[in-house]
Amino acid sequence: AHDRMAWLKAAQGFQREGRSGEAIDAYHRFLEIEPRHAGAWADLGGLLMNLDCLDQASEACEKALSLEAAHPWGRTNLGCTRMKQGRLEEAEGLLRQVLAREPHLIDARLALSECLIREEDPEGALGNLAKVLKQDPRNLLAFNKVIHIHSRRGDWGALGQEIGRRLSVVPECPEARLEQSFLSLLLGEMPLGWEQYEIRFRVPSQQVSITGPFDQ
Repeated sequence: AHDRMAWLKAAQGFQREGRSGEAIDAYHRFLEIEPRHAGAWADLGGLLMNLDCLDQASEACEKALSLEAAHPWGRTNLGCTRMKQGRLEEAEGLLRQVLAREPHLIDARLALSECLIREEDPEGALGNLAKVLKQDPRNLLAFNKVIHIHSRRGDWGALGQEIGRRLSVVPECPEARLEQSFLSLLLGEMPLGWEQYEIRFRVPSQQVSITGPFDQ
């Protein structure tokens, strides 16, 4: 039993370290020995989904659900896979099924929010993001999605309120400070906006969530 679990722990360790190929190999070694382990199939499905191996991800998630019909991660990862495949209605249904059983599963609610954004339902997305932020006020991904929605709609008042809320929770949040600089520049507050914009050097480029005033 110890040897079997060693393969699973190795797979999870490789996955955390970003060593995806080795993680996949270790999951397969474990699942050859323990083919009825729903959690391992679900985790493998999530890894394959993140690598855009969508057909293989679907197979792994469906295997997890065949073994444990209500497995939350199997269903969440299958929902995310369906979203990447453009099957948005199916993705939404899967994610809502997860949340009906596990309403506090933040990853599933964030995924549902992203699905609703893609389905052009910003109000639905905002409602779910508000639940995430109530549960986890510091959640940066939820903050970025809210900012994205408000900026796409040109709702600068709501954008300013959300930035203010974020800074009240995380006063030195560089991402929020950068969004604040964009908003100041968009509203014509140029000296203040340029001063605030210096924060850009502290924000990893992949974490800038909205279109800046120079990219529209």
